[in-house]
Amino acid sequence: MKVVIASLFLSKNTPFTGDLEEQAACHPGMRLAHEFDMANPDLKAKVVAEFFSDTAHPEFVARAPLSAFFSRLAFAIFMLVFSPFLLLLPLASHPEVQVTAGVFLSFYLATRLRAISLILHDLSHNAFSCSSKTTILLGEVLSAIVGSDFQTYRLIHLDHHANLGEANTDRDISYDLLRLNDGLRTERLMPIFRFYFVLPLGGNAKQQILHIGFLSALVFLHIQFLGWASALYLDALCVLAFYPIVRIIGDWFDHGAFIDREEVGRSRNNPSAGVLRRHLFFSNNDQFHLLHHLLPSIPSYRLPAAHQFLLSRSDTYRQMIAEES
Repeated sequence: MKVVIASLFLSKNTPFTGDLEEQAACHPGMRLAHEFDMANPDLKAKVVAEFFSDTAHPEFVARAPLSAFFSRLAFAIFMLVFSPFLLLLPLASHPEVQVTAGVFLSFYLATRLRAISLILHDLSHNAFSCSSKTTILLGEVLSAIVGSDFQTYRLIHLDHHANLGEANTDRDISYDLLRLNDGLRTERLMPIFRFYFVLPLGGNAKQQILHIGFLSALVFLHIQFLGWASALYLDALCVLAFYPIVRIIGDWFDHGAFIDREEVGRSRNNPSAGVLRRHLFFSNNDQFHLLHHLLPSIPSYRLPAAHQFLLSRSDTYRQMIAEES
């Protein structure tokens, strides 16, 4: 009975509220009920059953330590703030080279913003704490950095899990991005452009003020060392141009051109991604995105081990991997 209650409590339309969810989030058996509430019930249930057939394997759903949260966030913010100084200041005597390097650096900074948004994604799945208050606090801090609202994002993202690729209910990804399997066409590209550039997920007034404050502080620090012109073009390119582009690339790697598949097969793994691609786009172990959609309560830091475990135990999972390649 508790498992059923937990599954209902953790449903896609339920915000963080109180003790019952904290019990469900902390109890491995109750967390597993969440798996059956998130996507295609038939094939998904079979994979979940195979995954936990021998023993409960609670280590796979154990929360990531908070030290992992702070270390990942600290590295991303460090690179956002200090990498322009480390790369561009030595090139001050070569302005043409400095400008070119600045364009590439702006793209890299955009990947660090997305890395922070991927930590926010982990928070939406209760990956770091069983305390709803702690999760909300951390989520609001990260939302201020990337310019969203944590509660709104969580509801939209869990809808994405439950309704992946559905035109009217999956608001976390561009429907037209999933439809690009039949080629690039203007009528597809313009909605994608509007989704990622014109209509980004906005936060409430407080979050927007905090986001503007964060960006202002970032620009101010860069101006002190790089000057007005360099700092403004560097940060403007990053936030206004490259960050939406990086989101498009990331969503393409995860789900692009898969609309003609069954819902549970509209995600892909990229386990062979090289070191550079993992650093730029898969800093959250997103190269195992199919596995994440099958078992969303597994924290990202445990996805590689869970992938190997399923390859050795689950015929269904191996078949899915073979079909997507």
